[in-house]
Amino acid sequence: MGGTADVKLKDGTHKSPDASYYDLTPAPEGSRETEEQAASIESNPTMAFEIGVSESAKKLAKDCARYVVASGGMINAALGAWIDCGSEAEGRVLKKVVVALWRLSGFESTDPTPDTLMEASRCEVKRIGRNGKQEDDRRAKSPGERFSFSSYDGKKILTWTASCTPELIYCKETGFKKTEGHISIYNYDMFQVTRQAPGWVSTAQFGEIQYADIYAWGSVRDQKAPLSKRKSLVQRPSGSPSHEAMIQATS
Repeated sequence: MGGTADVKLKDGTHKSPDASYYDLTPAPEGSRETEEQAASIESNPTMAFEIGVSESAKKLAKDCARYVVASGGMINAALGAWIDCGSEAEGRVLKKVVVALWRLSGFESTDPTPDTLMEASRCEVKRIGRNGKQEDDRRAKSPGERFSFSSYDGKKILTWTASCTPELIYCKETGFKKTEGHISIYNYDMFQVTRQAPGWVSTAQFGEIQYADIYAWGSVRDQKAPLSKRKSLVQRPSGSPSHEAMIQATS
């Protein structure tokens, strides 16, 4: 159910998430997929986890958004955990932890025009500002909170959009530590759009990620342990299958 995999994205790149969750793939009987389609779906994670330790928060944001918008509906959500630590000489002191759950927030299928065909041919993940217009991510000072990607399937221009709301979990400078509350994971985060109409939303809760677990996951002590030994982040409701460990992060 958990693990990592190279994800082939429509911009021509392959990315390996730090952890991922695989949607249960039903047998071709009783489903819409052929055996070939089912095998393709099974080889891709539905929800990806990306951890950035003392790296650019902007790069982490764009990487997470790329998982969602350039996967062709194979990944519905990507959780990014930005962990800012001191240098090795400082003992890798934990300074800040920020998390953001990137969700598929929009999908459009439109007839091609010369301009949209040209745009789709560039295979670019575009940053979208709060005014709805494209921004230059390289010049921006803060991480983006909305990205889009367009591709051409031979008939239509398909445009996928992902967005997030960053959440500060810990800040050493101010003494802030958020250990109460959780991030809700819904069914539409976990099951591929290939089985549902694009934009399908189910408010049924699949599980939740406790803020306290995220803080512990990013703590200095926890960083010394292999990722595979850390506590599972997503907790299922009592009585659900594999309740104790739905997602294990692996190195």
